[in-house]
Amino acid sequence: IAGETIGGDKVVRTGSDGKIYLADKNTTTHAGKVCGISLAATVVGATITVVTSGERTISGLFPGTVYYLGSSGNLTSTPPTAGFIQSVGVGSANGINVSVGLSILL
Repeated sequence: IAGETIGGDKVVRTGSDGKIYLADKNTTTHAGKVCGISLAATVVGATITVVTSGERTISGLFPGTVYYLGSSGNLTSTPPTAGFIQSVGVGSANGINVSVGLSILL
């Protein structure tokens, strides 16, 4: 269940209430709680599908590039220098191979 409005293809985390929220690299309490990428946009209280591993089709990503959690649930190819580092997956021919790594506090 979504704890807030979430767009499609956003990096999400599990909240203490068991609901799904956007993750943010600058909020260190999100470290260790990232669970995957949202499949589609959803609103508060609605069911949300999260891709926790495997292939996710997303246009505009580059094969072989490591993608990290950025701000407000966005993917970035630039490792953060503040907050925490959270790898989310590696770019593939069709998008991203989701594989959430360990969180590293900075």
